[in-house]
Amino acid sequence: SDIYMPNAFTPDGDGINDLFKPVMNFVPEEFTMIIYDRNNIKVFQTNDPENGWDGTIKGARATEGVYIYYVEYKSYNGTRRALKPGTVTVFYPK
Repeated sequence: SDIYMPNAFTPDGDGINDLFKPVMNFVPEEFTMIIYDRNNIKVFQTNDPENGWDGTIKGARATEGVYIYYVEYKSYNGTRRALKPGTVTVFYPK
């Protein structure tokens, strides 16, 4: 099972790269993704790999910068995996 996490996205509403979500070649049985800011405050959580983070925090645009993600999933064969925590950068092209 392969999973790819982008390292940046641009949630500026232009329809291109507006959501941060995993690119997977399988449908996990279970899935959790949590995003934290630099102060380790949870800003987003989902159990649906299609429901990505739209770059908002409590309804407001996230500030540009680096956020930490944590992903855990159970694949179709029952294997439970956690990715190493990674980082994603939010930026707004001018």
